[in-house]
Formats: sequence, C-alpha cells, structure tokens
Amino acid sequence: MTDSLSCYLRNCRIERNDIIPIISERSPYYIIGTLVISKAGGAFLPIDKKLPLEHIQYILEEVNPKNYSLLQHSIYYDYKLNSIPIQSINELDDTYYVLFTSGTIDKPKGVLISHF
Repeated sequence: MTDSLSCYLRNCRIERNDIIPIISERSPYYIIGTLVISKAGGAFLPIDKKLPLEHIQYILEEVNPKNYSLLQHSIYYDYKLNSIPIQSINELDDTYYVLFTSGTIDKPKGVLISHF
C-alpha cells in the first residue's frame, strides 16, 4: 500500500525535499502517511490537529508546503494501482521531516531533520 500511494504522490509532482504536512492524531494512518511521503521523496511535517488554528496557519505559512490538498483525496485511491516497488530518490542530506518547537515563549521555530 505504501508503494502505491508513494507512486500516487510522485504522479502528483511531489519531489525530493517537498514538505508535506500531516495534520492528524497519532494513529496507524499517521505512520502510513509518514512512510508514504518519505518513499515519494518528500519530507513530512507533523502537525497536531489539537493545536490552535492560528498556530497551524502560522506553521503552514512559514513552511509554504507543496499543495497538500491532493492528499485528502487519497482515501478514494485504488491501492492496487502501481503495485511495483518504488525506487528511493532520497539522498542522505535530504530533509526527512520538519519539526516545530512549541512556541511557548515566542513564535514556533522549524528545524529541518535530514535522513542522516
């Protein structure tokens, strides 16, 4: 399933180091999402959906992620398509994920975490 969805993201023009937010609670779908984005070559940005809307908007404006509305449609995606294993395009110094501080004193700050 993750290879199929990763192919879907690449077909939607997700490329190396593109930042894709995941606004979700921690669940199996969250884990699948992180794997799919990484396999596609992108970097995931975990965002807790319990954060205040202003906080979420600030993070999204700071990161300026690739068009992530396409991910909302993957629920209707046929996972049997593109069942061939996907080849990795990531380099060790590519961004794996983006982590934001809590921002309790000031505005949240993002940190890029690489694969290595």
